[in-house]
Amino acid sequence: MAAAATGPVNVITIAHFMSGLGEAILDTYRRVVPLVHQEPGCELFAVHVDEDQNTIVIIERWSTPEEHLAHKEGPLTRRLKDLHTGLHAGRNRVYFVEPTNIGDPHKGAIRPA
Repeated sequence: MAAAATGPVNVITIAHFMSGLGEAILDTYRRVVPLVHQEPGCELFAVHVDEDQNTIVIIERWSTPEEHLAHKEGPLTRRLKDLHTGLHAGRNRVYFVEPTNIGDPHKGAIRPA
């Protein structure tokens, strides 16, 4: 990930939760995500849910690695972890991704709205 060492950071997180908790899990994100959007460097923090509402996929973009680290170690991330304690059906998977610049540059990369 050498190219992203000083520039934007793209992160995809996949979290699996126990069955039947969909709306309760989404409610935790509804409470916290508007505050995440106000954090310095947050260009994108988009929560997506699968059709069964058991899997959450979060697509993030932070202006700098330092701002992502501040979010990752900050109170809002801790708040979500606390709200989700005992509700996961497996470990979160976190991926740091780089754009490949394949195809249309406006449709082929994670970018701020």
